[in-house]
Amino acid sequence: MRFFATHNIPQGYGKTAVFRYSVFRSWLAASFFSLIALVFFGLAWGGDIFFPKMQFPSGLLYWGAFVLGGIAWIGWFNHRARKRSSNWLVQIHPDSIWIKFRSHLNHHFPEQDLIVVEIPFSEIDWVRKSKEQVETPDASEQGSDWISFYTYLDLKLNSSKTPQLRDALIAERNRKAPQSGVQELMHELFVARKRKAPVAEIAQLRESIQAEKRKNPGGNKQSRCTHHHYPVRLIDPEILRIEWNGIRPGIKEALSLLQGKTTIESEGSSAKVNWRDLEGQDLDDWILDLAARGKTMQAISLVQQKYGYSTTESKGFVEELLQNR
Repeated sequence: MRFFATHNIPQGYGKTAVFRYSVFRSWLAASFFSLIALVFFGLAWGGDIFFPKMQFPSGLLYWGAFVLGGIAWIGWFNHRARKRSSNWLVQIHPDSIWIKFRSHLNHHFPEQDLIVVEIPFSEIDWVRKSKEQVETPDASEQGSDWISFYTYLDLKLNSSKTPQLRDALIAERNRKAPQSGVQELMHELFVARKRKAPVAEIAQLRESIQAEKRKNPGGNKQSRCTHHHYPVRLIDPEILRIEWNGIRPGIKEALSLLQGKTTIESEGSSAKVNWRDLEGQDLDDWILDLAARGKTMQAISLVQQKYGYSTTESKGFVEELLQNR
């Protein structure tokens, strides 16, 4: 098992099959929500003219157009990210499988980070397809559940370096997005205002922010947020799980290419997990698993409902789980 940064991956490994997130699906989803948002806006603006017999509450339609427009904007961001060369999850080579455990959405993170793991087939006991149905509390609607369906490629590892992989996955979960000079100064300004710093100090920070903007006007427009999307994780000390939702080619193609290189186990039984049935250590493990999937809001909502914590306390509880395990 070896670790690489994306810009210094060795070349000359023979024929390669690359699996990545579908660009067409992201375009289709973004286009759909954009079209519906335009329809809502059109009905709100000219519904009485074009549909005189239909009474549409304009305020509700404008609100719907705004929400759908926001979803469409996120969809177009996702689509642009999928068009980048960094959009790949798995590569299957003649003697090994390469896995990039950084989300394609975090393409703006430093290139020198070791986020690609090469696992020789000799260090894989078996692979299998698994499915899962997950029911978690809906953070946006009290009393209702959110149901999600997942498909995975599981790898049973036998490598002595698996603990290093675990540490690398934890480090990636806890990694923060790089900050621009302007954002760092803005944070300093926020802290200074909070502690009621002298007026001269506030003015100096404002001048520094303007100077930084003039020095590097383009660099401050790049995305500096962290997308909590983690498609690769260890579900026990030796089983590496890769989320295959939206990946093309499909998982059948991946299993076909792995045939003869390692043992193909029969498909794992479709698991059904309901948050109401979890208690004790199983509950904490599931909260951690949700957060590791990038479902941070659902993890926080689960802590609130099971432990009765406030939102701030629940957020701190989830963050502590992520940092320590």
